[in-house]
Amino acid sequence: MSWLAGFAPVERAFLSAVHGGRMPHAWLLAGPQGMGKAAFAWRAAGHLLSLDAPAAAPAPSAIDEHSGHPALRLMESGAHPEFLWLKRLPPKSKRGDDDSGEAALARNITIEQVRDLIARTHTRPAIGHYRVIVIDAIDDLERGAANALLKTLEEPAAATILMLVSHNPGRLLPTIRSRCRMLRFSPLSDDEMRALLAREVPSLEARAAESVIVAARGVPGRAIELAGMADAETLATLETIAETGDPSGAGRVSLARNLATVAARPRFAAMLDNARQLAAQSALGGDSDQIAGALAVHDRVSALGGPAVAASEDPATVSLAVGAALAHLAKR
Repeated sequence: MSWLAGFAPVERAFLSAVHGGRMPHAWLLAGPQGMGKAAFAWRAAGHLLSLDAPAAAPAPSAIDEHSGHPALRLMESGAHPEFLWLKRLPPKSKRGDDDSGEAALARNITIEQVRDLIARTHTRPAIGHYRVIVIDAIDDLERGAANALLKTLEEPAAATILMLVSHNPGRLLPTIRSRCRMLRFSPLSDDEMRALLAREVPSLEARAAESVIVAARGVPGRAIELAGMADAETLATLETIAETGDPSGAGRVSLARNLATVAARPRFAAMLDNARQLAAQSALGGDSDQIAGALAVHDRVSALGGPAVAASEDPATVSLAVGAALAHLAKR
């Protein structure tokens, strides 16, 4: 993913601290999963490791990519001795297998991984002025690992900067949060999302792009994932049901058939968001009865959507019910 203009304030806050003599030893990169926090951690680490002298004022206006710098080449090859990236690993019995998906990873970052990392920090950096450690994500640390890391946060190693990626900082130990400088990654605006999709997925049709924006809720990673499976047909079916009332039921059956498979789960989640949006739009500009009816449909779709996603109910059954609710939006 290309770097996002919407995160310029985060970048400026980081650079101001680095070059203003207020460099914390630990950063907490907080925000929903898919916001680009790991991408920022990589850029920030590259900036620090590429500095040929200790950071000095004035701060640059943006992180310098330092294209071609030896530190960047070492990072990209995985050979930089002062750049450590801690993440969940496959269980020992599965290491070396081809399956690299989420299911192939251990549930947590282990205490052994954290202890190995801490052992690497007992000396000053061999090259450059900083050592950078990224933990992606700190939410994944098992309890013992979190306690071990806390000791490092309380007694930071010389010239070592930690960048802790967190999708849910509220669940972290308060003692960990209190020892970090937080950088919060907030959802992007609709205009920023449109610019992102236009740049990253230029072939995406305008109507499908708007559908993706509604479903992604300001999270760029999710938007790009959904854009790869953008389903203009489903959006058109929803709109037809809402406009005509789907008297034959064909629209509802089509909706259920197209969203029934496991592979369609992301499109199913997007469909629920789009259905809610259609109901909300129908409440605008009508008389009191129309507004009340549209709001009732919105509530019905919301009630169907929440339990469906949380409890993994049958998508086909839920899709039929959502279609039936949207049919009440049609003008009689």
